[in-house]
Amino acid sequence: MRNSTEIRIWMLRNQLTVESIRRDLGYRNHTPVSLTIDGKRNQQKVLQYLKDHGCPEQYLHLPKNMKKAA
Repeated sequence: MRNSTEIRIWMLRNQLTVESIRRDLGYRNHTPVSLTIDGKRNQQKVLQYLKDHGCPEQYLHLPKNMKKAA
């Protein structure tokens, strides 16, 4: 299960907002970003962005196709 509380705390510590992520990814509104953080969607673009910016993977609960090969 995605840990949205820890993701949002991590975002605050790293000066990221839903709006800044939305802008960087080119979405027209914040819905895909918010729903992905809350675990209601699996927008891989959002998850990859968070991962690439250093969000701990244990908070993200990545789908199988995004996990590193063992």
